[in-house]
Amino acid sequence: MSRLYFEFKFDFEEDETSQTLRFEMTLPEGIDHEDFWYGRGNASVLYETVFSDFDTLEEKYGIHDVDGSANDGEFAVGFCTYEVPKDKTMELMLLWKKKVDDCGITTGDIIEVAE
Repeated sequence: MSRLYFEFKFDFEEDETSQTLRFEMTLPEGIDHEDFWYGRGNASVLYETVFSDFDTLEEKYGIHDVDGSANDGEFAVGFCTYEVPKDKTMELMLLWKKKVDDCGITTGDIIEVAE
């Protein structure tokens, strides 16, 4: 099974700090993390399902800037924003985690990534 991280970098303009939160995603058998990120092949339907609420969450939280990266050799997919207040970061991450879980992807705990 292919693993990757769902990662969200929050930049807080009010005090010029940042925070990165993420959780591990274990994709279903036969779906590669790169195919998932690029929405290719048999991963395209799953990708579209996971990110179908993006517009709603963007409107509610002001998220934007889709990002994909490799951190310490681990592939991550996610977002960055400067519009989400500090007291809403975990709320937003829990919404994304539930969305991913509901799509049949196994997820790990939400953790903070050292900057």
